[in-house]
Amino acid sequence: MNFSFISRSAALAVFLLVLQAAVCAAAENLLRNPGAEDGLSQPGAWLPFAAAPAGVHLSWEETVVNSGRRSLGIEVLGPGFGLWQQTVPVAQGQVYLLTGHVAFQGIAEPDSCHLQIVFRDAAGVAISTADFPGHSGTRWFALDFPAKLKVRAPAGAAVADVNCILRSTGRAWFDDLFFGAAPAGRITGTVTSAGLPLPGARVFILSDPWGRRLEAVTGLDGSYVIDNVPSAFPRYILQAEAPGHRSQVKGKVHVAEGVSAAVDFNLLTGKNPADDLRVKFGSIGLVRIAPSPTVPNGAAPPTDASGYPAEVFPYLAPDACITSDHPAVKDRAEKILASLDPQLRRDTYSIAWAVYAWVAQHIEHDGVFFHLPTGGMRQPYKDVTSGIWQTIGDEGWGVGKNIYDWAYRPHELLQIGSGICIEHAWLITALLRALNIPARALLGSLEFWAQDSAMNGVWIGISPTAGRVGYREKGLLSDGFEVVVPTHFSVLSRPMLRADWNAQNAGLWRETHPWEEDYEGSEAGRRQAAADLAAFASSGEAPLPKKIADSGTPPEKICKIYYSDVRINLYNMTEQRFLDVRFPLVTDTGKHWATGDHAYWTNHPGSVVTTWIEEIANHPVAESERWFHILFDLSPILH
Repeated sequence: MNFSFISRSAALAVFLLVLQAAVCAAAENLLRNPGAEDGLSQPGAWLPFAAAPAGVHLSWEETVVNSGRRSLGIEVLGPGFGLWQQTVPVAQGQVYLLTGHVAFQGIAEPDSCHLQIVFRDAAGVAISTADFPGHSGTRWFALDFPAKLKVRAPAGAAVADVNCILRSTGRAWFDDLFFGAAPAGRITGTVTSAGLPLPGARVFILSDPWGRRLEAVTGLDGSYVIDNVPSAFPRYILQAEAPGHRSQVKGKVHVAEGVSAAVDFNLLTGKNPADDLRVKFGSIGLVRIAPSPTVPNGAAPPTDASGYPAEVFPYLAPDACITSDHPAVKDRAEKILASLDPQLRRDTYSIAWAVYAWVAQHIEHDGVFFHLPTGGMRQPYKDVTSGIWQTIGDEGWGVGKNIYDWAYRPHELLQIGSGICIEHAWLITALLRALNIPARALLGSLEFWAQDSAMNGVWIGISPTAGRVGYREKGLLSDGFEVVVPTHFSVLSRPMLRADWNAQNAGLWRETHPWEEDYEGSEAGRRQAAADLAAFASSGEAPLPKKIADSGTPPEKICKIYYSDVRINLYNMTEQRFLDVRFPLVTDTGKHWATGDHAYWTNHPGSVVTTWIEEIANHPVAESERWFHILFDLSPILH
């Protein structure tokens, strides 16, 4: 198929003529012909990259589509890259979102196909580029991204190139694209003190969403309005502050398109605590190296709970975190089951796989940007409502009485469609329990129970994040199924986390992502681990272990130090004097066990009142869970 080309400068001139008249209304798609349906010899409004080499073919595809009759296709047979492009007018400072359905086949790593935004000034000079996370391998059409990554147009931006790119050998298709101003709402409310309006108080959204401060100052009646707040996850965090008063934060603020969210504050007189409370914990465990368990042949769930051994009964029950009895969870579970062939609806493997695969295909992990070349949180999206940003970002904060209080419940995650590893694990656990399969949520993964006709069973590991990331990036579903899981689990129905505390009021907190360090499983390796743990208790810094020499044969066991690190802001700690912070110890089983070595570090050692180990048994569950508690007296820090 032959294409005609026009120059970039000519295209920019056309778009700049209408720039002043362009109004980026919420939900208005600025792209023309977003599904590539219209055109004569080429898709209308879309331009192929004029300098593509001979081995790159750009097509107006009629055989591979997400909807309608056509899509944008790219095939790369050798060196070079292919690109479909459309340029649209933008307004500087406006937040935009880009989504589209992408399919790909046989794409070689490390390059990929992906969506891209290039912001340019009125002269056509590129100001900034936002590369969306890419793909390799093979996958049918899926939406990039259900979480709707957003980007703020930089100062001086006049137009944006919306690019569909393939940078490697293989084929890619793009269909049903959207680029437009992010839907927005507002936040309103009043700030009072001792029941009276507090004028001159500053109210702002924490961490500057998408790189801009959104704030307001209260008037004489104590009221405020923050306009043009992009709709996002229901996790905005607001802070109110005023001279002579203690600051207050409120989280889980949901801003919907065209709606005013009401958030009121009542500030107490006084001053803010001068410091946060930071607590780090480490414990040593031994792990026996063994293949990941697999589902026994012929495993099938019994007709009711009585067909299971009593020791797994707690893992069938709903609770405050695993809402397996919620109508939305039960409905989704039944739909997943109904999607199976009738002969597979009594097969444990098929049911568990279907639940895992559905979540991997439909629920986004809102840390997709971790895999960008820039790495970590250093990317242009800066969604301050993202769970990853809030929990482990260097600038982010979560708001809750603890992590259990902060996290989405399974029925909430089904509605929102994007969350972090622990929320994915809770959702899969709830769906399995709703289908009469015992499941227990761990630190961000889970296990389900599979048994044969003689009630001989085994716990099978699932990593939801590996499943979602593998599917989104490469079209692979198997990465997170039948895998090794962490060595901590609860003997109760509720899930296990790496840190917990008993705050009476919801406040700011963040984690450093829990991590592990490996040592040799010998006595010498354990002694080195114990010495490093002692150094950690003194300095708060975790020493790097000596590298384990590769002997050519896998070790029978290894020694691990499990680290956790949590920072708790104390603004909302008003009348609470004591704070109990706890961390789980390794659960003893035949595959892993605690050595008894553990230590903690805190930036406020003088506030530690006492420590103790709590053991929780839940007969007839064979194991018990243990928590290391640190009780703090907050009065020296708060006053």
